Amino acid sequence: MKLRLVRRIAAMARRLWPRREVRTADEVLLPQQPGLDCPRCGTRLTVTIAMLLSSKPLRCHGCSLVLHVDRKESKECLERLEELQAAMDRANALAAGREP
Repeated sequence: MKLRLVRRIAAMARRLWPRREVRTADEVLLPQQPGLDCPRCGTRLTVTIAMLLSSKPLRCHGCSLVLHVDRKESKECLERLEELQAAMDRANALAAGREP
């Protein structure tokens, strides 16, 4: 009787909390590619955190519009992105079994 109850509880637990494979933070699926739409032509620009944190301008591959990040106006946002990138790097290191 006890063994059957334990098996039923285990089966219920497997249904409620199925095993999931571990993925790195970079592999987590997003509803769409991270980025933005070009304000001129609407082409989707794939933009990474690293691209936003760099001082390099972004260029639309649809119409060649050059976009610059206003670093002064965006200072607080860029600081949060740096924190997010550091957290993602730590999560990826842990998922790979390395010390962050």
